[in-house]
Amino acid sequence: MLSGLVQVSVSIIDSHDGLCEVIDALMNSPVTPPSIYIDLEGINLGRDGRISIIQLFLYPQHHVHLIDVHTLGATAFNHATNTGTTLRSILELFMMPKVFFDVPNDSAAMFHQHQAELAGVHDLQVMEVGTRAHPGKYLAGLGKCISRDIEKTLFSPQHGGSFEVFELRPLPEAIVQYCVQDVLLLPKLWHIYNPALTPASREKVEAEVKNRFRHSQSPRFIGKGSHMVLAPQLWETAPECPSSWL
Repeated sequence: MLSGLVQVSVSIIDSHDGLCEVIDALMNSPVTPPSIYIDLEGINLGRDGRISIIQLFLYPQHHVHLIDVHTLGATAFNHATNTGTTLRSILELFMMPKVFFDVPNDSAAMFHQHQAELAGVHDLQVMEVGTRAHPGKYLAGLGKCISRDIEKTLFSPQHGGSFEVFELRPLPEAIVQYCVQDVLLLPKLWHIYNPALTPASREKVEAEVKNRFRHSQSPRFIGKGSHMVLAPQLWETAPECPSSWL
C-alpha cells in the first residue's frame, strides 16, 4: 500500500496477462460517477513525443495501474482479451467516462503515436473554468487547483531535468509514487467541479473539450507555448478553432 492522502494499491502492468486483467476491471467498473482517472508520462508528450507510462486510477477499487507502454509498445493499446476488448476500445468508448486534467497533449500523443481517438473524456482543467463566474485569461494548472480547491500538495521527486527517468526499468520507487500521486487527487477535483457546473456551463465545457480533441488531432498541433495556458472564453463568442492552437 502507498502511504499518503489516500491509501491505494499499485500494480505495474508490463505483461499481456496483466493488461487483460486491467481491461476486465475497467469494463466492470461503474460509469456514474466516473471510475477511471488517467494521466500519461513520457518524453515530449504530444504529437511527436512518446508515451512511457499510462496511469489508470480505478477509484472504486482504490487501485492504480501503471501500464508500461515503454515495455509493451503498441500492444498496450491493441492486445485483446478473450472477449475482443482492448485498451484502445475502452479509451474510444464514449459511454465509459474517463477523467483527465489538461487532455490536449495526452490526446495528441495517443492519436498521433497510437491512432487512439479518445472519447467520453471529462477534462478537469476545462471544468474548473466552467465553475468560474468569469473565465479569466488563464487556465489553472493542476498544482494550483489542488492547493486552492483541496488545500493539499503533490509529492514531487527530483527528475534530474530529464523525462527519460520514466523509461528506467525497473521503475524507481520515487517515480512509481510520482505517477500514483499524479492521479490520486483527480477524483476529489471531479467531485468539487462537477456539481458546480450549471446545465449551460456543462454544455459549454463539453463543447470546449471536443474542440480540444480536434486541435490535438491536427497535424499542425503545437502542444507547448504560451497559447496553451490561455483559458477558453466559455461565456463569450469565440472562433471555433483558434489559430494559436494549430
